[in-house]
Amino acid sequence: MERISPRDRITLTPFAIDDTRQLLRLRLDEARKATPGGRSEVYPFTDDAVRYLHEAGSRKPRTILQYAGIVLEDAAAAKLDQVDTNDAKRILGRYCVQTQIDVA
Repeated sequence: MERISPRDRITLTPFAIDDTRQLLRLRLDEARKATPGGRSEVYPFTDDAVRYLHEAGSRKPRTILQYAGIVLEDAAAAKLDQVDTNDAKRILGRYCVQTQIDVA
């Protein structure tokens, strides 16, 4: 069994909120041609919803993207124009993602 040398080990820190915002913006940009005029770069998410997904996903990129995908699919099915914190909590709650995060 081989071990990883300490010099080759990479320690990753949890995402900061700006990292989460940039990740969501990049992923959303891949799926659309342009940001709708006058809207946020992370549209249809509000800034509060982004903070909620950031905390609910434990600041882990993979989990944040999974939760964002779940929320987007359900929001599209419900024909929501915008996703706020309450929408994200409600949608994730349906999938038994229990979070006690208070985003202010």
